[in-house]
Amino acid sequence: MDVRRGLLRILVLAAAALALAPAAALAAGPTWLQPETIGSDTSSGYAPDVAADSDGNSAAAWIGGFNDSTGITPVYASVRPRGGPWGSAEDLDPGAGSNTGRALITALPSGEFVAVWTGSNTDLRWAHRTAAGAWSAPALLTASGTCCAEARRLVAGADGSATLLWSDNEGGYVRHTNTKSPGSETWDATEDLPSGNGNVPELAVAADGSAVAAWSGACSTSCIFASFKPAGGGWGSTETVAPVTGTLTGMGLAPRPGGEFTVVWSEGTPSETGPAPPGTIFSSDRSAGPATPAGPATRGLSPTKWAPPQTVAELPDDVPGCGPGTPDCLDLAAAGDGTLAALWGQSQGTPEVNSNTRPAGGAWRAAPEPVSDGQGPLAPYAAFTADGTVVAAWIENGRNRVARAAHRPPSGGWTSQDLGTPVPGGEMSLGDVAADGEGNAVTAWQDGTTVRAAGFDGAGPRIDPFSLPAGGRAGDALAFAAGAKDTWSSVSALDWGFGDGASASGDSVSHVYGAGGDYAVKLTATDAVGNASSRSGTVSVAAAPTPTPTVPPPPPGKPCGPADADSDGIGNACDVSNGATRPIPFKTATARVISGEVFLKLPAGGQLARSSAAAPPGFTKLEGAVTIPLGTTLDTSKGRVELRTAASLKRTETGQFFDGVFTVEQRRKSPWGRGVRPLGINTELRLTGASFSGCGSRSASVSAGSKRTVRRLWGDAKGRYRTTGRHAAATVRGTRWLVEDRCDGTLVRVARGEVKVRDLVRNTVVFLLAGQSYLARAR
Repeated sequence: MDVRRGLLRILVLAAAALALAPAAALAAGPTWLQPETIGSDTSSGYAPDVAADSDGNSAAAWIGGFNDSTGITPVYASVRPRGGPWGSAEDLDPGAGSNTGRALITALPSGEFVAVWTGSNTDLRWAHRTAAGAWSAPALLTASGTCCAEARRLVAGADGSATLLWSDNEGGYVRHTNTKSPGSETWDATEDLPSGNGNVPELAVAADGSAVAAWSGACSTSCIFASFKPAGGGWGSTETVAPVTGTLTGMGLAPRPGGEFTVVWSEGTPSETGPAPPGTIFSSDRSAGPATPAGPATRGLSPTKWAPPQTVAELPDDVPGCGPGTPDCLDLAAAGDGTLAALWGQSQGTPEVNSNTRPAGGAWRAAPEPVSDGQGPLAPYAAFTADGTVVAAWIENGRNRVARAAHRPPSGGWTSQDLGTPVPGGEMSLGDVAADGEGNAVTAWQDGTTVRAAGFDGAGPRIDPFSLPAGGRAGDALAFAAGAKDTWSSVSALDWGFGDGASASGDSVSHVYGAGGDYAVKLTATDAVGNASSRSGTVSVAAAPTPTPTVPPPPPGKPCGPADADSDGIGNACDVSNGATRPIPFKTATARVISGEVFLKLPAGGQLARSSAAAPPGFTKLEGAVTIPLGTTLDTSKGRVELRTAASLKRTETGQFFDGVFTVEQRRKSPWGRGVRPLGINTELRLTGASFSGCGSRSASVSAGSKRTVRRLWGDAKGRYRTTGRHAAATVRGTRWLVEDRCDGTLVRVARGEVKVRDLVRNTVVFLLAGQSYLARAR
């Protein structure tokens, strides 16, 4: 899209901009932000130009006010890096003479900005700013040698080239172009467009490097003309697009995929008195294929690649545009997929900005779509963002002048808003709209003696860096880190989803997985206006190693009682059933395998045949669900078990436990204190097995600061459970928690909910919330 429409780039939402922006401007989702001053003392400045590169950097260029004492008209530029404020205005041509016309600026794919302006009426000058951040010294681009050389259009090519279209008055109205090849420090020789008087032409460059210039001029009446320039070639002969039966009141041009182009123009026959007569907007497409034969469908024109005109809009009450011969009152923007949007201002009847869209390969909508009501002449500029949103900006010249902007997502209607506060009188002029490669845009305008810019914040933050752990083990704390930076506003949140149902917020977080497996991790970054972006990755977690439990031999006798109803050699008190029996308070519980392998050992004196060679000594493999006596020890080092226990005479509760060896018991006293039922029952899970012999004495382990894990247990429960380790006991009521016996003490970590921790060494109580941990140190 040409540089003339490059003025719409997202305004900074840094601290200074936030101070200026009312709450309404910070609505959730894509929105235009309120303006920021980027230049002052520019009484002669007119329609500042803007550009935006694919990395989120923006730049503006404009002509300043004439200095009577020095005889110099300065040329200014200001650059805004991604996520930062606008820089101070830099004079690109100190010591130059009287500059005229406009200063133009464009962004190359390399991150370089190129600016062009007129010096002393007869020559064109230029400078470029490298990605490193410094402007070059001004240099002569080309010398006209005659009056009134003026830069008209400056367009960047996808290959890194830049094409300038300019005019002078040598022998009449003459149009020329110069091209700067990618990486070159000079411009190629001047090329003349085909001769002919007419309006300032439009210029468009396609992704393949081909270009089209279009203009209006005299034929039998008047016509829309064009010239085509293939990539690496010169301008061809004049092509007649279509005759104009009325008075031209606006024109726009845009490239489409595959080396094709579309031109739009508006016609009317304004009268000197009375209401304006009907007006019509037309379009024509230039194909990349063979020429179309002459015939009635082409209005009798010679063979051409330009298709017969299509009607974009019929306006019976108004003539679009600002007046005869003014091309800036109609604009055309093209999306990357070939979707088109035409916008125009209607200044008679009911002043408003209207639009029409055409999908790729489709037709124009049957009726125009209003963008915004307004006052006075309205000349909109438009562009497409990367996600297919149309953005537009214009100046309303009513009693109070104000810059306005609007946006329309791919599916939805237009939303318009004021950019700042309307001001009475004074000169205001807006130059263009420019979109970056991420979904944002920027515009700039002159407000009296001040240059202001505003941005469209339409994309979420860019996430970089994004660091996931290369791997890890279940039960270990794994580190996650990331950073994010938004083009126009601040980053309000970084939210992690770890793929196991857990989440966290922050740029540097840790997470403990309870079991091995591959987990899909997602990070979502949200900016200050509610736009979000995300990055994803996979973390592979290995299962925790299985500790070898130390199980003492059962005492002699029959502690399970003499009765043996099923004559299997196990006393009834230690026998197991199919798990269908309701748990009995202080006597039995139900255990059910959820995943992996779970082993059980009955209370002392209970004996079962080892059903698996993998079962630890004294243990048997748990199959399905069974009813077990309290005092049973469960080994969940390789699996996950669900316990169903009695919470009262009538109520039961469940919880899941894994990655540890523990004995199931029950106590009558509830750890939550007041307000409990008279028969409050707390199920206690006592860590057992393993050996602390490798830790040495307690004092030695503390002084050495050893964090070696001896045994642990993860719990995920909704009832009243208490996990007891060597130095601390953790009581919960619906949460997910870890109790880990280490050489230096017992660590309690909370993943969800709230946990009450009793330090058994210091006899103190601590309450923990999600994300917190506590170490009861050994003495």
